[in-house]
Amino acid sequence: IYQIASNGMEYLMDTQEFMVRNTDWDRVCLELLYLKFDRSIYDFSGLNNFPILKSGSVVYGDDRFENCNYAIKLSNSDYLEVNSLNERAISFWFKMEKPEQMIIYDGGPMGEEFKNWNVGIYKPGGLGTMTSFDTTFGLYFDIGSLAIAVPFDGLKSGWHFVAISRDISRFTNFRIMLDGKFSAGFVFDELDTINSWTKFDQQPFSFPSNRFGVPNRHDNYYKSYIGVDAQGEKIWGKGQSYFDGWLDEFHIYGKLLNEREMYELYTLKDPSPIEATITSTQYTCSSGDLTVKSTGSAKNLRYMWNTG
Repeated sequence: IYQIASNGMEYLMDTQEFMVRNTDWDRVCLELLYLKFDRSIYDFSGLNNFPILKSGSVVYGDDRFENCNYAIKLSNSDYLEVNSLNERAISFWFKMEKPEQMIIYDGGPMGEEFKNWNVGIYKPGGLGTMTSFDTTFGLYFDIGSLAIAVPFDGLKSGWHFVAISRDISRFTNFRIMLDGKFSAGFVFDELDTINSWTKFDQQPFSFPSNRFGVPNRHDNYYKSYIGVDAQGEKIWGKGQSYFDGWLDEFHIYGKLLNEREMYELYTLKDPSPIEATITSTQYTCSSGDLTVKSTGSAKNLRYMWNTG
């Protein structure tokens, strides 16, 4: 019997037949896209939302665990296009090739007028004249006329984890995790009477005006883009409209992620491949049980399924 806990896998029994139990089926069942970048851009969510590589060519390299060819490099004209998804949360690992202000993700929910939301990195002095806190690097998120900035100078080098969860039905539940922490940040609401950056000492973030502003319908197909802004726009008109660096373990979810779920993604252990042959499965998403029959080694076990 194997049990997956938030701190990883517990090896309780060495046999050819075993059971995997994970109490967090809600998150897994609502995963819309999962890119491991293990020498491919295959979608491991089981929903076949395969991204399309646009321009350039794929370059693979070492991930944060130094697994060979288990991360993807994007630069200049390289980006991935994903068909319409009802995104509510994303998470990924990234490493910039050079310290610069740049876009990482341009995406949004299918069919909604305020479609365009961006995720990127800002650099010192990169957020205009109305702020004095941008003395370091940090993570940037915007949707319509609203923006969030979370200062974190460490982003300029090395591998880092990002998870963002947003509630589009309300304006009071935006969470951003950086390397396992929900840090203080600043909110900009163009439609608020103050029209300036407001500091939030703790998350979740909220917006005073409760409005998204003028819709941005730049994409008739409501697609999402990894590694570029579809319109070529830059964060506050500065830096690059494309990502120059490495990406790994890219997840897109159709639900809000709570703090525990985001932390579990951050603490996920080495995702190197397993040596096992799955012969049969029985599962029920609502009950939280998954029975897997397997032969071979189950080191670093991962599992996937579809609804077919």
